[in-house]
Amino acid sequence: FFLTVGSIVSAAILLFLMLFSGLLVNNDSIPIWLIWLRYLSFFSYAFESIAANELTGLNLSLSVQGYGSVDISKTIITIILI
Repeated sequence: FFLTVGSIVSAAILLFLMLFSGLLVNNDSIPIWLIWLRYLSFFSYAFESIAANELTGLNLSLSVQGYGSVDISKTIITIILI
């Protein structure tokens, strides 16, 4: 009995931690009264550190024929980390 209850409770807690980490739901779409759950989720800190590690120093440019080249590195990094 306790194993079943523990499995259900831990699954519910992990669901909320993953849901509010920014991986499954964008932080802008989380209601303002639930945004504090983002700071409890260890998944959000892991996601942010991995994204910062992989994207820091990355240079991306968008070039379309007939137009100049546009540097989009800071835009993509800002969108992902915010």
